[in-house]
Amino acid sequence: MSRIEDEVCKKIQTRSDVGKTKYGVTMETAPLSRLEWLVHAQEEAMDLAVYLQKLIEMEKELREYIESLKLGGGPHVSSAVVREKLKRILGDET
Repeated sequence: MSRIEDEVCKKIQTRSDVGKTKYGVTMETAPLSRLEWLVHAQEEAMDLAVYLQKLIEMEKELREYIESLKLGGGPHVSSAVVREKLKRILGDET
């Protein structure tokens, strides 16, 4: 496996441990019906769609901002202003 796949496996194990502690059951022993599993999976997929939409919008905003900086048609923008704008777009990861 690659490093990336190893990282995913570690995260799955961690989530499993958290679930076992939180709910007292594993995926194997959870007493859910087939329908309950399907509804749960659908809810997780809908959450994922919302997260993806947010990330798509953030990416578009970032690309638009970078393009506006490349065009440089306006007044000089200080690096502090750029940092603050990027922080707002990306969150605190800058």
